[in-house]
Amino acid sequence: MSLDELCGTKNPSSLVKSNPNDYNVKVDDLIAELMRDRLIEIQTFIRLERASKQIFVNSKMIKDSGYVLKVT
Repeated sequence: MSLDELCGTKNPSSLVKSNPNDYNVKVDDLIAELMRDRLIEIQTFIRLERASKQIFVNSKMIKDSGYVLKVT
């Protein structure tokens, strides 16, 4: 390419315009990924049994991971 071709003006119709809906989709995907990561982390400490309606919490693993368990 010549210097004139590199420095020449571009055709405005060739510019890509952003779509606000694309931004919303990307933010929603990011939020979903962050929530998924949190749930995976919580799953290592807590187990729910629907049949017996019991919740099992591994308090030792919670403390070993640096968290504090508070039951209210």
